[in-house]
Amino acid sequence: MADVLLINPRYPYFDFGNDLGIHQPLGLMQLGSHLIQSGISAKLIDANASNIPNESVLHELPQHQSKLVLISVTTVLFPHSLQIAKSINETHPDMVVIAGGPHFMSMPHTLEGTPFDAAFSAPEADNVIAPLAESVLKTGKIDHSTPGLVYYKNNKICKNPNPPLIPQAELDNIPHPYKYGKELGLNMSLYKGYVNTAIYGKGHYASIISSRGCVYKCTFCLEAEVFNRTYRLHSPKYVYNMLLDCEKLGAK
Repeated sequence: MADVLLINPRYPYFDFGNDLGIHQPLGLMQLGSHLIQSGISAKLIDANASNIPNESVLHELPQHQSKLVLISVTTVLFPHSLQIAKSINETHPDMVVIAGGPHFMSMPHTLEGTPFDAAFSAPEADNVIAPLAESVLKTGKIDHSTPGLVYYKNNKICKNPNPPLIPQAELDNIPHPYKYGKELGLNMSLYKGYVNTAIYGKGHYASIISSRGCVYKCTFCLEAEVFNRTYRLHSPKYVYNMLLDCEKLGAK
């Protein structure tokens, strides 16, 4: 049983052979690390890597009996994430379902009429995810004062101010996505790199987060908007320790 479930929907676009590779859902894993470090149990359901059809994700839930579900939502996956959320609402009405990911950062108004109880529109939920989960676990309800949260009340959209970005000096204090990979149930054997890379066929693949933001200023990119055109680096020691944990989990 896990207090919180982290769901990465399956991308229905992997019929082009193996060239695309399959990558870890680092955003969900990052939030999972924060939850576990705060004493809240969490499990990852990566339907994409596990090749679970989105309509079958529901079958993964009864064994967990969780109170909070976080579903990753990109614009490409929007209808599939809605499908999963709707199924959960119909069969597990006591579960709180919150959306995360980049979609609602740029289009928070699309939350209207969806089965999500709320969504994150903040670029970084590191410092708010654990308090939010604790509120749901204690009361069964969302703390609607949570920074960065979007929700509808009385048919009106409400958008809380985003939490501040983590300062460069504090960036190394956060747990990296792989720190609690074993507790999250991460199966490294499910992940592989691109066909045209040296690693393909020789071992399991891991991508990492070594920085946040971007040094470039592209006007069309959401990253420039949500990170306020900042760029923050993890230290070499932090990245090295992340690589060691990836290796322990089976990455090559």
